[in-house]
Amino acid sequence: MTSNLISDRQLQDLAQQIAEKFQPEKIILFGSYAYGEPDQDSDLDFLVIMNYLGRRIHQVLEIRKEVRGEIPIDIIVRSPDEIVWRYEQFDPLVRMAIDYGKELYARDNSRVA
Repeated sequence: MTSNLISDRQLQDLAQQIAEKFQPEKIILFGSYAYGEPDQDSDLDFLVIMNYLGRRIHQVLEIRKEVRGEIPIDIIVRSPDEIVWRYEQFDPLVRMAIDYGKELYARDNSRVA
């Protein structure tokens, strides 16, 4: 049986690819891969914290185009201010990602939540 699971090295490579192209403040892996429980049906869940212009969905689509591959990736983009506000409002997804996720990338001097 072949495994569709992605390695830590591949995760870092994906994060680096996003970081080089989009210069986010942080990239946080959350969900089953971050919590050490992925299975063959797991997707990657990335919270990309960055400032963006225009509609958030357009930024998500641009990032998806850049990292398109065989494994499904769920990308959530939020600005640093949105993260702080949502964290303070007890947004469960943001809280889970910030409190229990795995930071794959952080720009120098970035501080959110």
